[in-house]
Amino acid sequence: MGGIEFWDTHFSYVDIASGAEKAVGVPEQRAAGLIPADALPPGVVFTASADPTNGKTGIFRLEVAAVKGGSGYAVTGSGSRPVREAARTAYDYLRTHWHELAVEKPLDGHQLNIQVVDLQRAEALTPSSAAFAVAVVSVMLDRPVAAGTVILGDITVGGGTLATMGLADCLQAVAEQGARRVLIPILNAGEISSLPQEILGKIDIGFYSDPRDAVLKALGL
Repeated sequence: MGGIEFWDTHFSYVDIASGAEKAVGVPEQRAAGLIPADALPPGVVFTASADPTNGKTGIFRLEVAAVKGGSGYAVTGSGSRPVREAARTAYDYLRTHWHELAVEKPLDGHQLNIQVVDLQRAEALTPSSAAFAVAVVSVMLDRPVAAGTVILGDITVGGGTLATMGLADCLQAVAEQGARRVLIPILNAGEISSLPQEILGKIDIGFYSDPRDAVLKALGL
């Protein structure tokens, strides 16, 4: 679980000359504030991912703009193959299941410009494909995701979901950075009982069973 063992741990030393205790920061104790408490514009979604082999985490902000009259999508901010594949998976899912989401605007009648903002320079990690899908529907409905919400997990073109890898590390990272609510695949439900209470006390965790469920819950529909 990587750095999860150091949650809510504080280090200090006592200066022999003055007798004063001084706190010492560690890399696991990051500055808060990457995920704002204020409402976000439609099309903006926060997500995170982790490498369970080393505990490295990354937080991303996805920003989607829809331009009427075009078609397809373009991704900026990252040229990595995994990021392009995540965006492609989300787009292909939406094209196939658009009629299930009750969005009046036609997807094929808009050019989607997707910007990936890597907030922690986690180049080796990939944003959630579920978050890409939520961001697109958010901008097309002109309906924002609730403030402080983070979307985790991946989806498939056929409408399935994949469990979030490194869930504990992802939750720790976003909780430290201001997240108040996190949506995760129901496939991760069995891991919740093993999470530290310090994490569970900071965020509300919701589950989604499929991509449509993730979109509806993220947008409060």
